[in-house]
Amino acid sequence: MLKNVVSLFLLLPTFLLTHSQKFSTGLKLASPKEMAGIPMASLPLSDMELPDSIDLSEKMPPAGCQGKQLSCVAWSVAYAVKSYQEKIEEGNSYVKNETINPEAVFSPSFIYNQINKGEDNGSMFIDALNLVSQQGVPKFSVMPYNEDDYLTKPERWQSEQAKNYKIDYWRQVNIRDVKEVKAQLYAGHPVMIGILVDNEFYREGFKNYNDSLYIWETKKGSNTTAHAMVIVGYDDKNQMFKVLNSWGTRWGNNGYVWIKYDLFLEQAREGFVARDAFNKYEFIGPQSEQEKKSTEFLVDDIV
Repeated sequence: MLKNVVSLFLLLPTFLLTHSQKFSTGLKLASPKEMAGIPMASLPLSDMELPDSIDLSEKMPPAGCQGKQLSCVAWSVAYAVKSYQEKIEEGNSYVKNETINPEAVFSPSFIYNQINKGEDNGSMFIDALNLVSQQGVPKFSVMPYNEDDYLTKPERWQSEQAKNYKIDYWRQVNIRDVKEVKAQLYAGHPVMIGILVDNEFYREGFKNYNDSLYIWETKKGSNTTAHAMVIVGYDDKNQMFKVLNSWGTRWGNNGYVWIKYDLFLEQAREGFVARDAFNKYEFIGPQSEQEKKSTEFLVDDIV
């Protein structure tokens, strides 16, 4: 049964392209009052020169596919960021027998089905991150994803498994400062973002990019909607961020898009980083103990 579910998971991009021609978004933006209550992440490496580029995608899972469900937040938090954290800690391979290894990625359904209030109408980063701080999140093998099921709550045994994979705490990032976002990436922290995307962003991603990069540099379309994705790298030479989406590997560059700094500053609305509760991974960046301490988040007033 699990094998069939995982196979469906991998085939979702093809199914959606053939039948529905539609992927969903699903981010509900927090209010200014709610954002004001969230501590800011400390600025890593504030006195250090950042490199011209960083790319964390080697440790990220292959782009997943949320399908028609409005669960982009859960895909960003569980499938992308939590899988990244545990990849560094446990070292599991994302691919097994030419398919996604369900022991190496984490369950969007565990999060989304508990925070959507019984409706497939999207969710907030705040709720998702609080849930993983308090409950953790289980592996995909424990609670597989089904785009048609947004109601099933985790059973007790699934919740017990989730306790092994919590985040210690999370913070918001100053997305109005490109350098601050870059510093988080240099410190090894993927940045979860809420950003306004248009219909052209969606459509342009399905062009053939075998020999070129999909770069989102100009807002052209209408029907703007809020979407959750994860920044995994940057390139100063070309002034752009590398971003992991949740619309499968047939969209963009194997599921990735590059977003120009200027457009990012115009369209981004939220940014967050999370600290693994069992953070044993190798530090990315400066190596002295003093420099390592400078990259840690503030630990006071933990959310």
